[in-house]
Amino acid sequence: MTKKNNVIVFGGSGFLGQHIVSYLLEKKFNITIFDIKNSNIQNKKIKYIFGNTSETKKVEDAITRDSYVYHLSGTADINQSSMNKNKTFQNNLQSTKNIVSACIKKKAKKFVFASTVYVNSIKGSHYKVSKRIAEEFILNSCYKNNLNFVILRYGSLYGPGAQDWNSISKFVKSIILKKKIVFDGSGEEIREYIHVKDAAKLSVDILDKSYKNRCLTLTGAQSIKIKNLFNILEEIYGEKIKIIFKNKKKTDHYLYTPYSRKIKNIVDCKNLTLNEYINLGQGLSELF
Repeated sequence: MTKKNNVIVFGGSGFLGQHIVSYLLEKKFNITIFDIKNSNIQNKKIKYIFGNTSETKKVEDAITRDSYVYHLSGTADINQSSMNKNKTFQNNLQSTKNIVSACIKKKAKKFVFASTVYVNSIKGSHYKVSKRIAEEFILNSCYKNNLNFVILRYGSLYGPGAQDWNSISKFVKSIILKKKIVFDGSGEEIREYIHVKDAAKLSVDILDKSYKNRCLTLTGAQSIKIKNLFNILEEIYGEKIKIIFKNKKKTDHYLYTPYSRKIKNIVDCKNLTLNEYINLGQGLSELF
């Protein structure tokens, strides 16, 4: 086992984590998954550690020298974060502190942090706030201690294995079970969905040494209005569905763009895209 190819994925059993692990397997990395739940990926080449990122000693022991470290764990549901801000900050900030501190002590090769496009938005509730504070901690700690890092700000992910609160998954499930969609909004909202497999590929590509101390945005290449997305879903389903738009005036989700002039970037952020990607229609069809 070569040290230079060691990777540990905190949160590797989650939606994005499992797809990143699958791609890492293709690239012949030595992988460790650290999570509080079991992974759907069972492979003899993978080491599994059942644990919580709040366990400082366990986190530190899991990281080896010159390893690549992914931090994907924590609270990611905006609605959930709105209801329980204390748990959100505990999950997203304490885990970041523990993992970064362990990476510095063990001299990890690169630290990769899963953030969100919401950090540049006035929306996003406590989830956004926790990720923004985490980014600042990462920048201060990594620059001070010469730890290479990449911050990945993910947009709207969709695909197989998504959580129950994932928007696309909820739409598809509602169509299959009820033949209708109830949406809190006007339908004019614009999103740039990115398939989780595309996001996973990009998330592994950045392990290349050319990506060092950078912040990268991962969003889809195809912008679409929610109402047009529903039309596509209806065509794929092949039957008429009932679509109800509820104009919700107060929401923690952005309408057209997550970017706000009121929010100042704490680090330069560039877009990261694929030349070839999974078409939105194809990806939606596979979900059905």
